[in-house]
Amino acid sequence: MIREFARQVDDVAATDGSGAALPVAKRDKLAWRVLVPAAGPLAIHYTVYAHELTVRTSHLDTEHGLLNGTSVLMYPVGHQGEPGTLALALPEGWQAYTGLSPAPSGAPGWFQFSNYDELVDCPIEMGTPAVQRFAVGGIWHEVVVTGAGSLNLSQLAADRERLVPQAAQVFRGLPYGRYVVLLTEADRGGGGLEHRNSAVMMLPRFAPAPTAAERHQRVLHLFAHEFFHAWNIKRLHPDRLGPFDYTREAYTDNLWLAEGGTDY
Repeated sequence: MIREFARQVDDVAATDGSGAALPVAKRDKLAWRVLVPAAGPLAIHYTVYAHELTVRTSHLDTEHGLLNGTSVLMYPVGHQGEPGTLALALPEGWQAYTGLSPAPSGAPGWFQFSNYDELVDCPIEMGTPAVQRFAVGGIWHEVVVTGAGSLNLSQLAADRERLVPQAAQVFRGLPYGRYVVLLTEADRGGGGLEHRNSAVMMLPRFAPAPTAAERHQRVLHLFAHEFFHAWNIKRLHPDRLGPFDYTREAYTDNLWLAEGGTDY
């Protein structure tokens, strides 16, 4: 479906290398055209309404930021395949957690990407979350938890450390160099969304469950499902589900394998 993230965009402006304003016209509901008189640097400035806390949207407040690239980051038409650098201006004391690789400069909040698809397939959590790290087969995994709740984070990391090699056995190895789980405990909502070397997950902070053990099992089920997507959907997928044309829907009747097979 088209989620029309562009409806959250406002105040679009552009400047050239000298800082002079350039004419901007909205072409349709999700695209803008900038009139550039000559070749040279171009800067686009805009604001985004980011106050919808789900696994597929972006949310920013004084406590944290969750950035899903497709809802925030524009791309120059025809240049989606080019590499680039993402620089985040983080508040003092905040850190950024993502599947993107750090930029060569090593500056905090600076990351590099090989193309737009990689950029928006690596969501970012910003703030001061709780972080658990463990290595499987020499590959580091991070569990980044935002929001105070009832999870036992130490037990969660320990169980996830046992879960990873079990899933990896199915496909004979891990297909990434690092993996990041961005987990938010929220007042409401839930679910998960898979990415190439990460996943965004959300749980009700105090979800009703008969026992703490059953709640823990529900969390592990969510983890196992989204993690298995690192193979079954992110690398093995119907051709309709990537590479994407971000301006239109992608139709497929193969979710019985993508989702049903993963659940099985």
